[in-house]
Amino acid sequence: MKHILIIGGGAAGLSAAACAAESGARVTVLEANPRIGGNGLFAEEMFGLGTAFQEAQGVHCDLDGYFRLSMEHSHYKNNARLVRRLLEKSGENLNWLMDHGLKIAGLQPDSTGFGPVTHFTEGMHTGRDVMAVLIRFCQNHPLIEIHTRTKVLRLLTDDAGGVTGAETDQNTFTADGVVMACGGFGGNPELIHRLIPGTDETAFAHRRGIRSAGNGILLAESVGAELLQDCCFENAGPTFAGDQRIMTLVTKRYALWLNSQGRRFADESVGDNFVFGCNAVYAQPGHKCYVVLDQAMVQEALNGPVDFLAGPEANAMGTTGIQAAIEKEQGKGTVMLCDSLQEMADFMGAPPEGLQAEIEAYNRFCADGRDPIFLKPGELLRPVAHGPYLCIRCGVDYILTHGGLRVDETMNVLRG
Repeated sequence: MKHILIIGGGAAGLSAAACAAESGARVTVLEANPRIGGNGLFAEEMFGLGTAFQEAQGVHCDLDGYFRLSMEHSHYKNNARLVRRLLEKSGENLNWLMDHGLKIAGLQPDSTGFGPVTHFTEGMHTGRDVMAVLIRFCQNHPLIEIHTRTKVLRLLTDDAGGVTGAETDQNTFTADGVVMACGGFGGNPELIHRLIPGTDETAFAHRRGIRSAGNGILLAESVGAELLQDCCFENAGPTFAGDQRIMTLVTKRYALWLNSQGRRFADESVGDNFVFGCNAVYAQPGHKCYVVLDQAMVQEALNGPVDFLAGPEANAMGTTGIQAAIEKEQGKGTVMLCDSLQEMADFMGAPPEGLQAEIEAYNRFCADGRDPIFLKPGELLRPVAHGPYLCIRCGVDYILTHGGLRVDETMNVLRG
């Protein structure tokens, strides 16, 4: 019987453990943290093509379309063969989870034209629910052994350079194969600046999940693995770092986005794509923006549904208590209810005359039903007309890092 050693007990590590055990291998999982689950616990949704849930809903999705979209999104920097395999196997993976108890509540509406593929569970606690399935399976499987609070100090190699095990702070483990599944490098400033030069970490208004220190990447590099040089962050924006009920208002695409100079800088409807929204905000002075709603917009938001992209906390709480949240955040200086544009300009640090001219121009666009600069869809054009005006200081989220070890399409680590 083969023995597989897996370093990391998050989504990737436990998925690998389940797969190896079902194939008849003995599995040992090493996790440095007190609990398994990792950043998989914080996922809000899960991609799947050709799932049983989609089939039951009569949904068909275009795999080729999503493949092209994925490659174009990465400007063809991603490993195309690996992307193809991930897409082709995504439905099978979700079906396995559903077969083992995962309950899908719905699909996020499609904005690509290729069909809805984003699955979520009740209350948008998808990561928590997926990891509960994986954790239960791995903890109960007789071939899987899990060690928490176990930090790997170095990898063991044979004379040919093959990785044969790991030395930890407690023991030494040998195996027929080793899987590195110990996360990204978002908690290692030195590695961030090495692999993503020019990063300004002060821009991150809200950091989600566990910021992995990149130990697995450095361990693999120490035995000859090649590191990718085109790494990047996955961020979201605009986002609010305080009371998450405020995100109910931030995500409204009819709201107005202004930078610290009091000027619009994008079609606010791109906020339904968190990457586009993040890029637009990150490019502004100080990597921040101000989301502005007048009273009519606020009431429209409070009377409507919470947007999916507002996140699980906002979706769980809804709009209950949002007025109290606004008052609390105003006391902290992150939100301002402004009786006048002068007061708004003072809060933003923007020139009052310039801000007023920008608002007046935008209101004319709303009256005309056409945004001639950024082409915001006419149905989302709402004038900033009725005070007091709500002004929310926003930044961008840190979610996770992309990249690290160079691998082939079967996820074998390549040497430099």
